[in-house]
Amino acid sequence: MGKIFKPQYGFKKWILLVISLVMSILLLFVLFKFNFLFTEQLLFWAIEILMIVSFVFFLIAFSYKKIIFADNIVIKKMFFKDIVLDYEDITHISLKKIKTEKGNVLLALMENKDELFDILIEKIEQGLIDFTEENKESMKKEIKDVQSGLISFPISIIIYLIICLFPLKFLHNKLLNSLLFLAIMITVDQVLKRFFLDFY
Repeated sequence: MGKIFKPQYGFKKWILLVISLVMSILLLFVLFKFNFLFTEQLLFWAIEILMIVSFVFFLIAFSYKKIIFADNIVIKKMFFKDIVLDYEDITHISLKKIKTEKGNVLLALMENKDELFDILIEKIEQGLIDFTEENKESMKKEIKDVQSGLISFPISIIIYLIICLFPLKFLHNKLLNSLLFLAIMITVDQVLKRFFLDFY
């Protein structure tokens, strides 16, 4: 008998997405304020692009009605055509999406995606889905990247703002300013991954 997975999109996910969008727009204004590579025109272009990309992402991510696992996999959608997959069509599984030969299934906004992973694990154990060692290592790396990103960004902002308190001449150069922030982000990210998140 087949199994049916019905995605749940809770109110908290919507709030989180709205907050993320607002924070992204505020970040663009901060970058503009601190003389990064933004003119006023580029700033508003960036905001418009961000809004359009966010709308398309929301439309796609919230379109899944249910996923039916039987002799094959049927993905029912609200706004798009249904997708029928063979199990061997699945090429990669990650925390955010399932890659297939016929497109990706976005998981990031599903509150109950653990239920989907339970079904996928069952199919892997049955030998229907090929979950390679490469895929396992990739998922471990993804977990580490998510943890690092959540921590490194606010730390990088704080370090950058502290540096801006000093009267350094190169801070008046937009390009050098941007490179400084990028260097801080990369350094903090790598330090976290190497010394604090290396437990896999």
